[in-house]
Amino acid sequence: NLGYVKGIMIGVRNNDKDNNLNNLHCVEVWLNELRLNGFNEKGGYAAQARMDIKLADFGNVSMAGNYSSIGWGGIEEKLAKRQREEIIQYDVSGNFELGKLLPEKSGLKLPFYAQYSNITKNPEYDPYDLDIKLKDKVRDNPDEAEQIKEMAQDVTIVRGYNFTNVRKERKGKPRKVPLPWNIENFSLTYAYNQLKNRTPFIENAEQNQYKGALDWQYATGMKPLKPFKKLIKKDKYLKFISDFNFNPLPETYGFSTN
Repeated sequence: NLGYVKGIMIGVRNNDKDNNLNNLHCVEVWLNELRLNGFNEKGGYAAQARMDIKLADFGNVSMAGNYSSIGWGGIEEKLAKRQREEIIQYDVSGNFELGKLLPEKSGLKLPFYAQYSNITKNPEYDPYDLDIKLKDKVRDNPDEAEQIKEMAQDVTIVRGYNFTNVRKERKGKPRKVPLPWNIENFSLTYAYNQLKNRTPFIENAEQNQYKGALDWQYATGMKPLKPFKKLIKKDKYLKFISDFNFNPLPETYGFSTN
């Protein structure tokens, strides 16, 4: 396989088995070193596009795509640094407030996020036969073309979604003293993410992540005590004394778990 060749050595020897010294020969051997013959002037190109869609106060959607061909690279880069694979990438993501689909008096807030990303790399040379271009191998094996192309690809897929800080807001006339067990004190979060990858040498690598969170925050609504408020009145120099206040008990309580 010429793809593994790192060096070449050429040797010359006398093949006279009888080693007849009376029959001498004078031989000159000239070897030209390997030289670069011509230049690959085929250029590469790349493109990218992005679109953002805003759906009023319901949410927004973002889409992006990138493409770069074989041979793509910067002007200052050497030939060996040029890209030897075709890269296709596209991403789609969206943020939505699903609570907008429910009656406003429900007070439910359902922030939802979803994403999908795909990066596909098609190499110029077949990863198993490094001296054969992939397109040539596909052309010469029409019955197995799809399988050959799929086995040569490097594909990474990321997908996921999450509900973050799902909660119920207080609606209607507020309570004078909120209770610790009110549903409005709680918020929930759930997230799922998946990373999948396959290469010519890895059939499938998959990672799944799950996350859940519960948060509780309770505010007593207790007003602070001002013991000196009535002792000193309308004195700008002693105002800091009249404004002194403190809470005998904590004003807020809370916990969270993941």
